[in-house]
Amino acid sequence: MRRVIIGFVLVILLVGILFVFEIYLWNSRRKPGTPPEGKVVETRGEVFIQRDGGKLTAKVGEGRVLILSGKGLFLLRENSRAEFTRKGVLLSSGSLEFSGEGFLENRKFSCSFKGEGLLLEGRIFVTGGMACGIGEGKGYDGEKTWKINIPSLEVKVTPSGLLVSTASPMGLEISQDPFFVSRELKLKLSSPKILKLGNGLHYLRACLEPVGLCSSPQVAAVKNLQAQLKRIDKTPPKLEVSITPKGRVVIIRGVTEVGVKVFINGKRVPVETSGRFFHTLEFDSPGPKLVVVEAVDSAGNISRKSKEVVVYGD
Repeated sequence: MRRVIIGFVLVILLVGILFVFEIYLWNSRRKPGTPPEGKVVETRGEVFIQRDGGKLTAKVGEGRVLILSGKGLFLLRENSRAEFTRKGVLLSSGSLEFSGEGFLENRKFSCSFKGEGLLLEGRIFVTGGMACGIGEGKGYDGEKTWKINIPSLEVKVTPSGLLVSTASPMGLEISQDPFFVSRELKLKLSSPKILKLGNGLHYLRACLEPVGLCSSPQVAAVKNLQAQLKRIDKTPPKLEVSITPKGRVVIIRGVTEVGVKVFINGKRVPVETSGRFFHTLEFDSPGPKLVVVEAVDSAGNISRKSKEVVVYGD
């Protein structure tokens, strides 16, 4: 009898050890620290979220939802439905703004992206980077590509308010969050318009209707417009230049502030993201030559450096 009891206990211990080992193997096959797919960042209005294993389904009625999935950020718009898995995002209906990096799918095609744009049920518009093998300023419907006009918006501070204008009639969206989950105001803009907004930080963008392709957000900090006018940038950008003649060639090296445009003898030249630039000028005839380098910032301020050099023949 004693042997039977000991044997029974040993069997129970063995089964327990095997059970614990199976749990260990199952956990080891999972990626440690991998969160459930799709993280809801912010919602507004009628939004339904459902999780099923490794899939998140989002349905939007009159509202919007911002979702972080993998290396991508997605804004699901009104009357839209999408599924988020570890493979990527499947848009079943409506429209979806995307940015970052990941994989997109709709009823007509599937592809990877590294940039930003707008995905519809049967089309995609790329406003930055690459998606579906096409670059910025292109549209794709699964069969053909075409050039698109990315909307643009200009915002200026005036004593009367914010003056906003677009190159052509557009829809104007105003929000106090940079992703436009919650829209403070939406209106049609067919001509320059003065807006008087409440205090705070406001984001504005122009959207091509009815597609919904939007411009990059413009930021306006509204406190006291008169005080803000005094703070408008009137300082010319920093500009450091070296101008060196070598025979008939003049070598120009320089550095300016990030985002500044550089012109040499009236011609715009490329500027690195760090603000550095390099350019060469070649003259057909020897003699004294004037080299003028100009740096122009977004507020229109200009820094100018010029030097007269003497170039020689070969």
